Order: sequence, then C-alpha cells, then structure tokens
Amino acid sequence: MSPAPPPNFRVEPIDDVLVVTAVCHQIVAENRDELYAVAGRLAAASGPKRMVLNLENVPQIQSPAIAILINFQKRVRQAGGTLKICAVTPNVMDVFRLIKMDQVLDLAGSQQEAIDALHGKGGAAPSGEGSWFSKFRGTK
Repeated sequence: MSPAPPPNFRVEPIDDVLVVTAVCHQIVAENRDELYAVAGRLAAASGPKRMVLNLENVPQIQSPAIAILINFQKRVRQAGGTLKICAVTPNVMDVFRLIKMDQVLDLAGSQQEAIDALHGKGGAAPSGEGSWFSKFRGTK
C-alpha cells in the first residue's frame, strides 16, 4: 500500500479567513476536486465565510485551470462565501489581463491585502463588492 500523495493545497485559518495556498505548480483537472472540497468545507462552516486563494506557487496557467478557478469562485459564492485570489505571479496576471479574467475574478496583491480587504480594511474594496462581472450578474 503506497502512502497518499501530499495535498495540492494547504488550508489554514488566518484572522477569521480560510486561506487556501496552492502548493502545486499547476492547477489541473486531477487536483480540482481537492480545491472544490474546500468550498464544500466553507458551506458547513459557521461564522463569516471569507476565503483567500493564494496562487504564489503557480507560475503559469492554462485554460482548464481558468475554468477550475471560475467554478471554484462559483462554489464559494453558492456556499455563501466571499473569495479573493491573491499573489498572482506576473505570467499568470498577464494571462488574466489578456482574457479579461482580472475583471471576473476578485484579485488582491498579497495575502495580507486580501485578508484586509475581506475585513474591509485598507485601500482595497471591502468584502462583498466583488468584480464588475459580479455586480453585473447581481451576485456577491
């Protein structure tokens, strides 16, 4: 019997926010269920449902990963939560800007900026304001 593979995402509560850090170098179909399970945990949580997805270890992104991120954001919202994505590498940010995902996903610079924004602190938009796409669709 071989040991279970290490997790692709590290999950830890920080300042009343569930911080999910991708420890894998790519978000792919094989690890999406692990990410989606985190959104499921949020649905069962009591108290504020704030989540940060830290992508500092993801140097590149492909179209299947973008679909996974959109579905993850949708699942977090369906669980009654708010999601900020942070620490996006320059290469990934270039792709997000090129395909306008920077207008669909709620992005923050650093992990701390994302946490502060979810608490309504700092220069970032407070929790619940979301992206223009969210406002257009009438969702958080």
